[in-house]
Amino acid sequence: MNTLGDDIAGSPAQPLTGAEVSDRLSATGTAPPAASAPATPTATTPTATGPVTTAPVASKSAQVTRTRAFGRGGSTLMASCTGDRATLLSWSPEQGYAASPIEKGPARKASIRFSRSGGGGGRGGGPPAVRLDITCVDGTPEENVQVEGGYPEGRWHR
Repeated sequence: MNTLGDDIAGSPAQPLTGAEVSDRLSATGTAPPAASAPATPTATTPTATGPVTTAPVASKSAQVTRTRAFGRGGSTLMASCTGDRATLLSWSPEQGYAASPIEKGPARKASIRFSRSGGGGGRGGGPPAVRLDITCVDGTPEENVQVEGGYPEGRWHR
């Protein structure tokens, strides 16, 4: 029988205890690594007398990146924000639609327009075009949807 956890000979594999690992390592002459504190990154600055190493300084400009997915009709969009800068990461238009123009960012506003391609209708006779503008509100991507062609937005479901 070939099951997960069996070795090549078909014998069941058993996990080792910490003591068994230590015993096997000491039998081979290899000691387990000693536990230590994580290394702290340092900065090195070259000088006329040689490099000088300084302790790291926390940057006040370090910013968190937040990512969020949006779905409208059958179209999807993934966007991120770093501070107040929006970036479109990926997108997938609903069948029968194309994405153009695309303002990917990073910028205060990233945007994309999903429009019917080849004059065909989208799922359930969707709108001729939809524009999604992504901005960052408190560092989180938010969408503003503009449905074109007199199509009621309420019928274009999330």
